[in-house]
Amino acid sequence: MAQAEDVATDGAADNEILVTATKRAVSVQDVPLAVAAFDGDSLEKTNAIDLTRLGNIDPGLQIQSKGAGDNQIIIRGIQSAGASLVSVYMDEAVVTGSDFNGSGGRQSSLPFYDVERVEVLKGPQGTLFGSGSMAGSVRVVANKPDLDEYSFKMSGSAEGGSGTNGLYELYGVANLPIVKDKLGLRVTAWDVDGGGYLDREASSSPADAKNTNDQHVKGARAILRWDATDDLTLTFTGLTQKLVVDDVDYYMRSEGPYVIGTPTLGGWDETDHLASFVGEYKLDFGTITATSSYYKKELLYRSDTTYITKLFDLPGGYQINEGQNRSIWSNELRFASDFSGPFQVVAGLFYEKDKDLSQNVIGHAAADGNLPCELYEDCAALGLQSELLFSRALQHNVEQYAVFGQADYNITDQLTFTAGIRYYTGKLDWMEYSNQSLRLPDSPIQTAPITTLDDQSTEHNTSYNFSLGWRPTEEVSFYARAASGFRLGGINSLSSRQLDPTVPVGYDSDTLWNYEVGAKFALFDRKLTIDTAAYYIDWSGQQVSQVTSSGITSYIANAGTSDVKGFELSFSAKPVAGLSIGGGFTYTNSKLTEDQPLADTDPAAGHKGDHIPLVPKWSFSGQVGYEVPVGSDTVYAQTSFNYRGRAYTDFNENGLYIPMEAYFRADASIGLRHDRWDVSVFVKNITDKAAQIGVVPLTGVVPDGEASVTTIRPRTFGVKLTAGF
Repeated sequence: MAQAEDVATDGAADNEILVTATKRAVSVQDVPLAVAAFDGDSLEKTNAIDLTRLGNIDPGLQIQSKGAGDNQIIIRGIQSAGASLVSVYMDEAVVTGSDFNGSGGRQSSLPFYDVERVEVLKGPQGTLFGSGSMAGSVRVVANKPDLDEYSFKMSGSAEGGSGTNGLYELYGVANLPIVKDKLGLRVTAWDVDGGGYLDREASSSPADAKNTNDQHVKGARAILRWDATDDLTLTFTGLTQKLVVDDVDYYMRSEGPYVIGTPTLGGWDETDHLASFVGEYKLDFGTITATSSYYKKELLYRSDTTYITKLFDLPGGYQINEGQNRSIWSNELRFASDFSGPFQVVAGLFYEKDKDLSQNVIGHAAADGNLPCELYEDCAALGLQSELLFSRALQHNVEQYAVFGQADYNITDQLTFTAGIRYYTGKLDWMEYSNQSLRLPDSPIQTAPITTLDDQSTEHNTSYNFSLGWRPTEEVSFYARAASGFRLGGINSLSSRQLDPTVPVGYDSDTLWNYEVGAKFALFDRKLTIDTAAYYIDWSGQQVSQVTSSGITSYIANAGTSDVKGFELSFSAKPVAGLSIGGGFTYTNSKLTEDQPLADTDPAAGHKGDHIPLVPKWSFSGQVGYEVPVGSDTVYAQTSFNYRGRAYTDFNENGLYIPMEAYFRADASIGLRHDRWDVSVFVKNITDKAAQIGVVPLTGVVPDGEASVTTIRPRTFGVKLTAGF
């Protein structure tokens, strides 16, 4: 599905949209799957400059957010505990998030500054993108260096409103052709500061503080492109970003919007680094591509945990610090054909090694609302082990090998059959260390780490993709597709099993089959485009989160089957000169098709017919833009809006079954564009509603229905200035 503005690429015939969803640049009309593609200009016009805001303009992409840097991506209603179900790529580099709490979250908020396009691939993409792509993939394609001309661009904005701190955003781009037609460098840098809008009440720490969740983001990306020969192109990319949030990004449901109300402080401190290489060698009959990337993420997350420690009759004021040190080394070698006949193929080899170290400590916070130390090593070095109630570390390593291939055969000039397969081997290594077992009053202080779990497993799986595409005219195409996907299993932590002996040691892969039919129309010289798709998904062995009998912690189990029925439609229209209209809607009906284990005795277990949590039935979005020339300048106006229906946080009515309320939000801007500069004024969240974009139920000593709720900023007004040459 090509939504919003057309994504045109050099070399596209008749202004057709080219995408690389199949790892070959082909017309979106010829891609037999649903693809939402957004170019850089349309992303900037609608302020969709990161994952969370991308969900505002694509109704088929839902972001369950726990705050900046902690996002879970949901496509087509496929959502559950366990590893991520949607893979994320920056060009060819894997940057998919991982959350040891088992929610498929912690997807970093890497921004979309200076990008060529973003592609949202809907439905399983396992044959070409691997095990993390069971529900779909998101690909961010950056602008590459121009080897011919120098160019520079700066953009800055300032905004504020009642109940918020000022938010200031600045980014710049420099394109430098070092050796004309041979070597070029493109550098992008950004700085975002402020924007806090959550308050702390008198009972929290610090007390009576306003707008405590300011963000501080600094980052840069450099891309070096070398056309070594007419046939060989080498591209090197480096990216770094530092994200700090001064407090948690959620309020407590019992307190109402914008009030945190926890006894201890919180915060988010994340550093991301990415280095990648892409080599492309063109042959007379195709292209060989070699890629290698290394992504590293370091995180410290602080939040209140008093509601858990009260289970042990301990006083209030306990904080949990969670650390994550994650790295992904991914490599791929593939061949994409350009044969003269009716047969084309993409085939390759893939290797990836993920290392993920997660640590947490729980202790009594000091007067400033924070623990006096960060993680266990820091606490031990300062001699503060006595401050810790609990501390553990989890080392989770996954090594993946895959071979894949996908072939297209033109049965006629109008009819194409596609078949793809990926064979995968995954080796899982899991170790758990106890630095301080749960220490109740009069318990001893642990003086050395103890290895409590050392386990390994190996899995093999296969993904398939079959489709039939029919393009009777240049303006119309139809397709039918059947594709499978899977997600690697895992091992439950020993601490969960110690608290409840019924917790299983591990859980298996879950798998699904996606069946869909679609139609794509590009009419009136592309002045009207319409994309539609209807799908049915059969999901088995679903990985779900279960709460231990003590209510203290959770674990993952395979629990039954689900199916998803849905329909998607998107369109873009340019009915008259200067006017552009775009939008779309989705309908998603996702249900369990059988009772989960323990459904007769556990009130939180799902029953046949229960809806999958966090998935609304209806969503829609729209964008309207109009521009008119005034002398040598252009005056323009733009508005965008989106709606998400009500969803719930669990399968059925119990203490964890909390509504995630429906919401409607809208933004608007008006501006003046000159040859080299652009100035606009804007308003965000016009209706000034506290839209709920993330709801997480709490367990422990809390009333039923308590949850942390992530919301958007109140209404803000701002100004933006962009200049370039």
